[in-house]
Amino acid sequence: MYCNKLRIFISFVMWFVLASSSALFAQSPAPAFSSDAPESGITGNMFVIITPLENNGGGGAANVSITSATLGSISPAAPSFPIPLGPWPASSAKQLVLQFAAGSLVIGNRYLLTVRGTYEFGGVQLGLAISRIVQVTTATGSTLNDINRWIALDAIREEWESVFALGIPASGQAMLAFLQGRPEFIEPGMSADGTTVWAKFADGLQIVVGFDSFSPQDQAASKKGSVRAASPSASLSPNAADGGELPASSTFRFLDVFPSLDDASLVPDLTQWMIAQSYTPVNGASATVAALRAMNGSNDGIFLIRTHGAVIQNGTQKVYALWTSEPFTLDSPASDFDDAFAKPERLVIYEAAVAHNVPEWHWAITPAFVNTYWKPGTFSANSLVYFDACQSDVDANWKAAIMAAGASVYAGWSDNTKDRFASETARLVFDRLLGANEFCPETSPNTLPTLCVPGKANPPIFPQRPFTYASVVNTEYLYHDLGFNTDLDSKIAGTKLIFTPSAEGSGFGLLAPSISYMVMNEGDDSIVGEPGQLTIYGIFGNDPGEGGSVQVGGTIEMQNGIPVVIGGKSVDIESWNLDHIVVDLPLSGTGSAGNVQVAANGHVSNVAQLTEWRNQSDQFAFTLNSAGSLQQQQNFAFHLRADIRKWRKVIHDPPTEPFVIIISANDSMATVSSTGSASGLSVTESWTGSPALVNLWGSPGVSNNFFAFVGGAVDSEHMSFGVVVLSQDGLTCKVCEPGLDCTTSNLTVSGPASWFGLWTSQPIYFTADFHYSGDTVFIKNGSMSGSGIGIGCSSLSDKARGNFTWASIASEPDTAPDPHSAR
Repeated sequence: MYCNKLRIFISFVMWFVLASSSALFAQSPAPAFSSDAPESGITGNMFVIITPLENNGGGGAANVSITSATLGSISPAAPSFPIPLGPWPASSAKQLVLQFAAGSLVIGNRYLLTVRGTYEFGGVQLGLAISRIVQVTTATGSTLNDINRWIALDAIREEWESVFALGIPASGQAMLAFLQGRPEFIEPGMSADGTTVWAKFADGLQIVVGFDSFSPQDQAASKKGSVRAASPSASLSPNAADGGELPASSTFRFLDVFPSLDDASLVPDLTQWMIAQSYTPVNGASATVAALRAMNGSNDGIFLIRTHGAVIQNGTQKVYALWTSEPFTLDSPASDFDDAFAKPERLVIYEAAVAHNVPEWHWAITPAFVNTYWKPGTFSANSLVYFDACQSDVDANWKAAIMAAGASVYAGWSDNTKDRFASETARLVFDRLLGANEFCPETSPNTLPTLCVPGKANPPIFPQRPFTYASVVNTEYLYHDLGFNTDLDSKIAGTKLIFTPSAEGSGFGLLAPSISYMVMNEGDDSIVGEPGQLTIYGIFGNDPGEGGSVQVGGTIEMQNGIPVVIGGKSVDIESWNLDHIVVDLPLSGTGSAGNVQVAANGHVSNVAQLTEWRNQSDQFAFTLNSAGSLQQQQNFAFHLRADIRKWRKVIHDPPTEPFVIIISANDSMATVSSTGSASGLSVTESWTGSPALVNLWGSPGVSNNFFAFVGGAVDSEHMSFGVVVLSQDGLTCKVCEPGLDCTTSNLTVSGPASWFGLWTSQPIYFTADFHYSGDTVFIKNGSMSGSGIGIGCSSLSDKARGNFTWASIASEPDTAPDPHSAR
């Protein structure tokens, strides 16, 4: 009967609140507040009501504050109002502990409890009112234990609020003195820096009290944001082997326990970057105790949690406590209490901030919890487990428990850290491991440090390809003033995010495959006309997984902000290695050149370009003119492929110039012919013949009648090359003298490189510039001439004139280096 009346009353109150702002709530899901069954009873001279409050609506509320409470017409003796509750997410609970003077109440009578307050939704401040009928009884047994426990915890909350403004370490020292004066607690203690205080109830339940640096004193002490929990410092020496594997599982779980604090968009942003790279989030992932228990065997490839953490003293042992999202309330499941009193303890209760000057009691997990519930297989092979929480690298037992659950690389903070500093470090780390290029774009490599902002690098600064976590630790920390706190005025100077590989080997290295540079091999002991092989260097992991492929050709499309090669060819892979891949390329058509992208485990690399030139037979021409009409004519149709992009050898550094060999592909062609005659006083000389020539590359064992283009890109703007020809069969020189039989001999043919090289007795190389125009890169035209060389078989032709010319040759469509590409 009373229950039905109460529901009607609460419904009326909520109808009034909702109706007053119906236009606001029509735009998005709104919060809706109610109460659950309270626990109450008289203890001493106080009637205590522990009141669970729930937000059952579809939306969260901000800046919630309880401004008053009445039981009938009586106001509470404790606590004092207002009581800030901070943010109140949808489908979550809060709890009030209200104490009323028992002398003015009648045992057995029922009274209307009304709780009033304010909250913000959609930028508008609104009011709330929750009512419930409560019967006055005397507390006994377990109810009495619960009430006394909550009276003590609520007293700690009030003390926290009163000493918070003192700043660290004074706030911690005051809290320690407070606990030492309370008879409910035993074994109180405090971290050396005053950020964490702990104690136990007499029944063994461990409590932890953490202070966040929201106070004016601490904010002024550092430009890096708000500090999270904790205690002693750890070694700052880097411990990061440069692994090169991608996670074996593409499942990731990102948990933000306090999204209302600094940088609330961190986890949503990181999630978007991961999804863009074809990683799959765990649906409905949360940081409640039940959800964390259920992670056992989940095979997560990447795990990140952003929360509070503290190292505490539990008897003779230091124990790490990690704050969950689950408040400690009367409604906490019995399994939580079972874990909290198990030996050794798997759960503790931990008070820390959910907003500015707003503490809240939550369950926290310990190494014993991890050892009990996270068995091997919780994290996949080559997994990354990242604890964005204070002191997360300090407790060896905690790290060992995570490693035993399967983590390949563990990331944690060596000491206290600050929220904004930690969140920007996480952005930097994941941006570089993914090659997302969404945060901290490179500007000038000479600027130290480069301040980090969202966005991409702009030409002439290239975005960065994916790099390993060791590269981030060893280089990016320094250049971007993240990951390692160098602010000497800060109380957390020297704090570092440390990556630790498992004892079995580092394994994990980065989150997307990465192309550094490519080398085209056109002469791989194949027969004439066979395709060449492309060796792609970079970081790819040893196992490409089911999604492993190499796409060549096609065009680039942006998919969720990631460049993806579309319409190319999935070429044949000869070998796949950690740092290089060898693929076969056709000589023509799709897949012969252009955009190159590697996919490993379904995740794509940056896009590189294999630039290609094909020319007509008269674009490279070498002409030798001698006496009379004697002439040798050589024409070449070369097919050339090379990676002439600048590329980064080291993270952050500007890309270096390429230096790659370029030789003629096996479908290149050449013709040579000798014609004409010359007459003198006593001799006549004539040249004839046009033998077939083969490409030297791809023609194993050939020693005669061949041609070859050999050279290389000296850098991204210049090429050096030679054209070699050797033919001793098929070209003839006929010499006739009066009264004698004519003699015929082979006329040796030498190409431009050898002919001009006779000046210095060494083959000569020619130079050509690359000219970039729009989406095309030209090999610029050039020429070279010389004379006075004897090449004939009589005195008539002992002085020849040579002329070598090449026209401007445009690259094939969609093969020029992309000035916006990540490198």
